[in-house]
Order: sequence, then structure tokens, then C-alpha cells
Amino acid sequence: MTDIREHTRAFATKSDAIGALSLVATLAVYMAALALGARYASALWVSAPMVVVLAFASVRLYVLQHDCGHHSLFATKRLNDVAGHLLSVFSLTPFRVMQYNHNLHHAYLGNLDHRETTEVYTMTLAEWQAAPLRTRLWYRLYRNPVVMLSPGGILTYFIVYRWPRNTLRVGAGGVIAHNWRWRPGWRWCGWRSGWRGSSFWG
Repeated sequence: MTDIREHTRAFATKSDAIGALSLVATLAVYMAALALGARYASALWVSAPMVVVLAFASVRLYVLQHDCGHHSLFATKRLNDVAGHLLSVFSLTPFRVMQYNHNLHHAYLGNLDHRETTEVYTMTLAEWQAAPLRTRLWYRLYRNPVVMLSPGGILTYFIVYRWPRNTLRVGAGGVIAHNWRWRPGWRWCGWRSGWRGSSFWG
């Protein structure tokens, strides 16, 4: 184990330059795809590829936010916190709530006594064998990839991460401020695409 740690130590050094390059480059791709997709929303040959690019860029931004949550993207805690809050606007995920829940993930992953931490619920074999048919059917539906990757993602990031149980533990003010910071983005998207309903958001 010591040899592995020594071998990988060189790859675990934090670099502000690399962190900043990753952040700025990904944001540039994200904003370019968003601008082109919004500007040419009626032209599917442009907007459809931009949606794909935007999806990958969004995931990348969330990965960087995740690294900020671990204070590993930049050398200092302050830089990681600032970048994490910035990235949260684009990932639509409140930084402190994400950080809090993700730390619970690392603290209790695999602990059968703590399966209430917004993790994917997993039954043991004994629980499955003892469960009635309706519970098994519910579990099959719940663990279906279609459910987990669409309604599951919406439930986690838009509802659970903003639910009082989470927000009150990390500070509701930060979550409210995060939601408020969305407004310029909605207004910009509406202005670029000509959506008349954009005034509702801003």
C-alpha cells in the first residue's frame, strides 16, 4: 500500500493553473454551446448537436464542482469555495448542500445502518427475499435506469437538494441566494432565443 501511495503522490498535487484552465475552458465550451443552441433553436441541425455538447459540458462542470467540494481542484480552501459557488450556478446544484450530502456519501457508503443519506437505496439479499411482491415490484421500478437517470436526477438535484432537511443543515440563505443567481441566466437565454416568456424568470 505504501508503494502505491508513493507512486501516485506525484499525480495528487494540486495545481491552481491546471484547475483554472479546466474551469475556464469548460465554461467557454458551455457558454458557446448554450449561445449557439439558444440563438439557432429553430435550426435542429445546429441546436441538436449543441444540446449534446452542452450536456457533456454540464457534467464536466459538475465534476469540477465536486472537486471543489473536496477542496482538491485548487490549492486553497478559499479558491475551491469560490469556484464551487460559481460552478453551482451552471450545474444548478447548490454548492454547500451538494458538499454536505456528498460528504455523507463518503462517510456512510456501504453502511447498512445509514441508508437515508440520499444515496441510491439498496436492499440486502435477506431483505429482498423477505419482501412481499409489491415491495419487489417497487424496488425493480425504482432501480430501473430510465427512472434513475431522469425522474431520479430531477428529484435529487431540484427537490432533495433544496428540501428543508438539507437546506436548514447548511444554511437556507445560501440555497436561496443560489436560486436567485439563476435569474440572469434565464434572462439571457430568453433574450438570445427570443422567448417572450423569459420575463417571467427575470
